[in-house]
Amino acid sequence: MSDRIEKLSDFQHARRRTEMYLSSRDPHTQTVLEYDPSGPVPVERTWVPAVFTAFREILDNALDEVVAHGHGDRIDVTYNPETMEFSVQDNGRGIPFDWDETHRMHLATLAMTETKAGRNFGDRGETRGLNGVGASVVNFCSEWFQIEITRDKMGFEQRFHEGDELVIEEPFIFPTDSKKTGTTVRFKLSPKVFHDMRLPESFIRARMFEVALCYPGLKVFYNGQRVAPKGVEASLFPNRKPIHIAIDEPDFQSRFWLVPNFMADRSEFSHSLVNAIPVFNGGTHIDAFKRGFFSGLLSALERESKRRKLAPNRSDVADGLLIYNITQMKAPQFDSQSKTRLINENVGKLVTKTLDDPDFFKKVIRANPEWIEAIYERCAERTMKRDAADVDREFKKKKREKIEDLEDACGVDRSKCILFLGEGKSAISGMVSARDPDIHGGLPLRGKIMNVYGQSLKTIMASDVLNKIIRAIGLVPNQRVNRHALRYGRVYLTTDADEDGKNIAALLVNFFYTLWPDLFDPAKPPFIYVFDTPLIIAVKGKQRKYWYNEDYDQFDPEEWKGWEITRAKGLAALKREDWKYVLANPKLRPIVDDGHLKEALELIFSQASGAADRRKEWIGL
Repeated sequence: MSDRIEKLSDFQHARRRTEMYLSSRDPHTQTVLEYDPSGPVPVERTWVPAVFTAFREILDNALDEVVAHGHGDRIDVTYNPETMEFSVQDNGRGIPFDWDETHRMHLATLAMTETKAGRNFGDRGETRGLNGVGASVVNFCSEWFQIEITRDKMGFEQRFHEGDELVIEEPFIFPTDSKKTGTTVRFKLSPKVFHDMRLPESFIRARMFEVALCYPGLKVFYNGQRVAPKGVEASLFPNRKPIHIAIDEPDFQSRFWLVPNFMADRSEFSHSLVNAIPVFNGGTHIDAFKRGFFSGLLSALERESKRRKLAPNRSDVADGLLIYNITQMKAPQFDSQSKTRLINENVGKLVTKTLDDPDFFKKVIRANPEWIEAIYERCAERTMKRDAADVDREFKKKKREKIEDLEDACGVDRSKCILFLGEGKSAISGMVSARDPDIHGGLPLRGKIMNVYGQSLKTIMASDVLNKIIRAIGLVPNQRVNRHALRYGRVYLTTDADEDGKNIAALLVNFFYTLWPDLFDPAKPPFIYVFDTPLIIAVKGKQRKYWYNEDYDQFDPEEWKGWEITRAKGLAALKREDWKYVLANPKLRPIVDDGHLKEALELIFSQASGAADRRKEWIGL
């Protein structure tokens, strides 16, 4: 490190330490918005921030003249990415070019060659310029730089170019009959300063579109073509219905448009224009909006979330969401000369003030039912994924545990094995006494069978009885069924021949269909069967006769006098001999999907709003 102290001129310092004035000279890649007839399109672009800032500095000066100061109504911009030549023209008053005795130069020359020289050091209003260094630094960093001014029926032209110091050519001042006024700045950035000058033409075209979008009364031309959006919603969201939020405060008017399902990758995206400046890194207004909007909406949804037994979070609301903002304000403050982030602290409070109104979110919810439904769908999907991981972990633990009460079949060919799910231990014990142990297995159902319709996987797996069924059969939660890997080739539902028994069978069908609908595929052999047992048993000596529900009306007690008649309403009434008979002569009803099974289960078991009324109508109440 040298001990020599070196003093640089403003010209030399700007060229050596360009980052201090214009931001980084290294390429930067970021997703930004460009525009086509369908609206905004997120694209990944690479540009050199310092090059873009140089262009913006000159454009901002022109916009300050015609928009902030209200002089003129037209901006013309040209850009040639091959030569890196720019021009920015406005029809404002024209930069003053009177001779200044104090500085011994024309005022226009002073503004273009001296840092900290400008017109925005007083009450800035909506001006973009802040430090008075922009135009002069762009001049310092250019191969050549030229200004052309018309005002007071006089013309002023002056050219500058790079050398060891800035070379200032003598201005050309001339009278003109033109009543037009304004300023044109042309420049070509220097390859000696910018070794990489990447600045995509589509990127600049998009930024000019945004200028026209922010100022509908301004005539904006880019490379000779008029840029004329049809208004924000017509130009940006022609086929969408964005959520519109307006914040109107003294010296701060901010408009937000929220577009659900905008980002295909489900990330959120925000884009903000502050006085037509694209603040690619947002700012205090965007931060405050996100905090207030997401938390406020979730609070307004608490009652509905409780009803649905779901807990949506910020990501459920933000996923895929575009937040598009246009802000007009007085005296914006930015984090640096590159102006990529707004830092005014007070604007966050103004945004929060609007979002503190609970009625605001009620209106948003009422007006956007499809979006709200999508939020809950994302929440349910996320919850299911999280629960699935927990369930998988717990299931693997329990898989190695012995299944209590299971009377397992012991045959090697498991596809021939049949699992009886019986209503109570006494029912299964009767079957076990008469079974073929190579084929028949039995599991008693203890406790109430859960209505799994609409329940999370985690809740379902917390049921001890359902957990045992899953492990006994060899099913895997959240996976398609591989029948070759199952421990049983069939499942027989064996319940009492009464209404409670029918309900249990229906609940079990609901359980299997909810988790493994492919078990009911009509193109495959049936897997789930209802196993019917006799309702009437007549015994005389070694003779036994049986009647089932379906032929109960054929049983006449008068014809069977002298026989012992048993009405076997419950499975416990069946003796070993009876089980031997029904196992040898099974009466089975296969349960397969006829195309209406899902609809039928929803009608019977759904707890959604209006489901009870549909059930009453179905049963004729």
